[in-house]
Amino acid sequence: MAAYLRQLLEQISQLSHLTLPASTSLHAQFEAVATTSASGKYIPCHHRLESGASELELARLQVQWRRPLPADLLALLAASNGAELFCVTYDGGPLGAYVIARYHLLTVNEILSTSRRLLDTYTAYVVDDLESAEAKTLELDYAPFCNVGDGDFLAVKLAGSDTGAVFLLDHEYGYFPYRLVSAPPYEVIDRNLSDWLRRLLHTNGHGGTGSRYYPL
Repeated sequence: MAAYLRQLLEQISQLSHLTLPASTSLHAQFEAVATTSASGKYIPCHHRLESGASELELARLQVQWRRPLPADLLALLAASNGAELFCVTYDGGPLGAYVIARYHLLTVNEILSTSRRLLDTYTAYVVDDLESAEAKTLELDYAPFCNVGDGDFLAVKLAGSDTGAVFLLDHEYGYFPYRLVSAPPYEVIDRNLSDWLRRLLHTNGHGGTGSRYYPL
């Protein structure tokens, strides 16, 4: 599976433009470089892939996790331990140019550190209603794998009949476990990571966050 996911990543890395709907409002500097047609706006972009995580790194990730991790998440890390997809260059004026990655795929270390931070945030919301022993047993039923900005992430479900499904982890829900968010629920984007990567490939980067649009 890792070889197949690497192939998808390499195909994505060949895409030279991020595609957005023609009606999308852009910052002036992106409007200046975008090619616009009736079918969409095309912004020049680049990508950065990494070498895959080692077996030792993947083993450490699984040991430190309380739940089994989906095979395709481990395969994605084995294919590329972190990546930046659909990167656009922003002119910061006197501060110089900098790069914004539309999708920042997390490394093994980033998944562990991000998950701890999200769990701490969730715990802070509910700790006053729990005994100290209960607070120590709190856990997340998802694993974040991609930072999409504005405090939000893409994550994979770790429990339920649709284990492995990719959903948008909206920070406005306090990073609560998936099972506790129901009105409305987190938005499920794809059945698994393979489908999500194919979505990125077929939409030229536009569809990876589902119905949510994050301004550049």
